[in-house]
Amino acid sequence: MSIYVFDMRKLEDDSFFEEYYNNASKTRQKKADESVSHIRKIENIAAAKVIDMAVSEYGFREKDLKYVYGPQGKPYVEGNPFYINISHSGDYVVCLISDRESGIDIQKVEKNRLAVARRFFAESEYKWIISKENEHDQNEAFYRMWALKESYVKALGIGTSLAFDKFEIRINADDSAKVFCHGREMNWEFEEMTMPGYYIACCLQKDKLI
Repeated sequence: MSIYVFDMRKLEDDSFFEEYYNNASKTRQKKADESVSHIRKIENIAAAKVIDMAVSEYGFREKDLKYVYGPQGKPYVEGNPFYINISHSGDYVVCLISDRESGIDIQKVEKNRLAVARRFFAESEYKWIISKENEHDQNEAFYRMWALKESYVKALGIGTSLAFDKFEIRINADDSAKVFCHGREMNWEFEEMTMPGYYIACCLQKDKLI
């Protein structure tokens, strides 16, 4: 498993944007051209760049990749030499490349969103968040939990069809995370990292069934 991070602010420089645009796949160029906003245009070329950074380690180029799609639209590289998943938030786009089914999510820590947790998260998750000592720590806990939950849904490749309160992320005494459905631990594990102001969560299928 490897994680690649690209700072999208670099693409505010026209020379960098032109260089990365020209090196992007026709699909990413088309998405950028059809973007309804400047930030969406930037995000599409940044996605191409971070994927290129990741797959170049394996002797591939982003512009040469061909994709097949799962039942609910999750993309896979044709021939499946590796699994790729991307996410973006704030100034960054991240790419996870691994040898097994996986998903990644990045969340920028912003305003207080406890009302979202109360409405959409599992009850145990909300209680874990509000158990923190102060509003700052609760907010940090919320964005960490959000990244974990998003990474799991993305790993499953089912989009928004799985409601966030239908599965549960449990934080263990050693601060590691596990995912449960109907009280049963699922066959997935998490890797986490942080950057100043950001939480990143990776969800990966375990090598062996529980």
